[in-house]
Amino acid sequence: MKRRKASVRMRQCVEHLRAAVAGVLASKITVQAGRDCWAKRRDECAKPATIRLELGMLGRMFTLAYRADLVPRRPPFEMPEVNNTRTGFFVEAEVRTVIEHLPDPCDLSSCSFSTPAGDRGEAQTLKWSHVDWCGRMLRLEASMTKTSRARVAVRRDAAVRRSAR
Repeated sequence: MKRRKASVRMRQCVEHLRAAVAGVLASKITVQAGRDCWAKRRDECAKPATIRLELGMLGRMFTLAYRADLVPRRPPFEMPEVNNTRTGFFVEAEVRTVIEHLPDPCDLSSCSFSTPAGDRGEAQTLKWSHVDWCGRMLRLEASMTKTSRARVAVRRDAAVRRSAR
């Protein structure tokens, strides 16, 4: 409905949900069924973030069904706690070493590290119009970023300073 890009991942979640609740009427799915689904997926070695995503999708399905008067209520599914904070970032010297071994020295890896383009998707949307040659700056518009916040990188000598805008 909201035209999000994650349709492939959504289909995978739906496949797991179908297997978990196969043959059960939506009106018979309870909080305990959510717990059972969670336990089953954990036994299958699914990560907590995956389980949380799938239960979140099940909850969303129930919300939409409730709004359409197809089910009498939406069960409050318990969500697993997720702790997947990123750690172990590269420092500049390590990134430069990796870049030296890449086939093309002007690839998206070096661009992503030395500019405000935080990931491959953002770096791929860059155009020459985003480069201010005189001001030695690279600008990312708010519409180009995941956080919807514009960012700018100013290049002075060999150092790159990241700043929020």
